[in-house]
Amino acid sequence: MYDFGKIFSLGQMLIWNTNDPAHLDWGMQEVSIDYSTDGISWVHAGDFIFPQASGQSTYEGAEGPHLNNVEARFLLLTALTNYGGECYGLGEMNIAAEEVIISDVDDILTLDCVDVTLYPNPFADKLTMNFVSECKGDFYYRLYDALGHEVMSDKINLQSGQNVNLEIGQHLSPGSYVLQFESEGNFIQKSIVKVGNERP
Repeated sequence: MYDFGKIFSLGQMLIWNTNDPAHLDWGMQEVSIDYSTDGISWVHAGDFIFPQASGQSTYEGAEGPHLNNVEARFLLLTALTNYGGECYGLGEMNIAAEEVIISDVDDILTLDCVDVTLYPNPFADKLTMNFVSECKGDFYYRLYDALGHEVMSDKINLQSGQNVNLEIGQHLSPGSYVLQFESEGNFIQKSIVKVGNERP
């Protein structure tokens, strides 16, 4: 699995299969490719055939599938078959990619009489949660990591007409998370992603 660190539009792949002359049969043949923006929900791009390497020192790889500019942060390659050997190998992969610019358009969720706005997503430093309530009561939120472990939770007592801002995520490691909200036994959830801060 490849984690590109942020969301890219993915295009043409170039494949360098296993090129050891004694083990060309280790090269991947039929390969399943899946992609995801958050590492939780996956989309199957298809099953593809990777050409066998030549075993020559002049081997320059081969053109792989074109992913039709799907938007993804994670790319998963699963070898289904090889060329007959006991092991599976892949020398190198290259993919044409263009960064997808994430806007600050608000992501609004509605639960009962509470509107929740999340922004930005993905985020590099902190995620802002804005709660606008038209009723009175306790409102819970829980944050889970990609393995389903709860990493934080809290309860907010909201009043009718109240507008509350909360910031979370400053101490989270980069990765994919699920933010779940609960009110009176009803649930909604949203996948969020924290990306690493870029350094020169």
